[in-house]
Amino acid sequence: LKLKPELAETYKFLTLVYINDTKNDSAEYFNKKAFVLFKELNDKKGIGKTLLYFAIISQNKSDFVKQADYNFQSLKIASQIKDTTLLEVNNRSLAMISLDQKNYKQALKYCFESLKYARQLGKQDKIGHSLASIAETYSLMNDYKKAQVYFESAYQIFKKLDDKSGLAWVFTNWANIQDDAKAFKMRLEAQKYLDITGPDNIMSMNNLGHIGLLYSKMGNNPEEKNKNLDIIIQEIENNL
Repeated sequence: LKLKPELAETYKFLTLVYINDTKNDSAEYFNKKAFVLFKELNDKKGIGKTLLYFAIISQNKSDFVKQADYNFQSLKIASQIKDTTLLEVNNRSLAMISLDQKNYKQALKYCFESLKYARQLGKQDKIGHSLASIAETYSLMNDYKKAQVYFESAYQIFKKLDDKSGLAWVFTNWANIQDDAKAFKMRLEAQKYLDITGPDNIMSMNNLGHIGLLYSKMGNNPEEKNKNLDIIIQEIENNL
């Protein structure tokens, strides 16, 4: 019994290692072992954390029904033990699931809950992500005035932190509610960060597609179009 807490923590640590390596089967194997031991120990925090890891593994396997179920279970325990970190991350995860389901009112509810706990933790990066999620949700609800406010707030935080992934996320989504000229500039700005954080990922490829589309819609000023074309070519070649 004395060794069980240390063994459970070891299994939990190995789970996180394999999650970060996207080795889902190995992560699930060790997480199951950790979960059983935490249950035997009646360690609520350990149970809540392993349930969260099950949710992440399910997300990585694109099993979003299981992901939501595990998030709900982890959130329930987090509420019981008042674990602010678990409350923040589970609400944020459920917000993203609701957003994918186009349940925008529910997504907003989870976003604001996540923001509340992020502020309690004093974690600027988490605050920035919650603000960006709120902005994205408002933009999908066509409430552009509120979306602008929250995009600007998220941008200011990510800029201060020099969070390139956060800045790329903000600019790619913020561009969706701008006129073509502003959207073009924002997507070029996003691509600068995407070239650093993940030039081969889906977000980068989609953003480059939008840049090309916006370029094709621009006016007939040859000088301006050639200038922008040079920028686009450079961005594409950066991704080769």
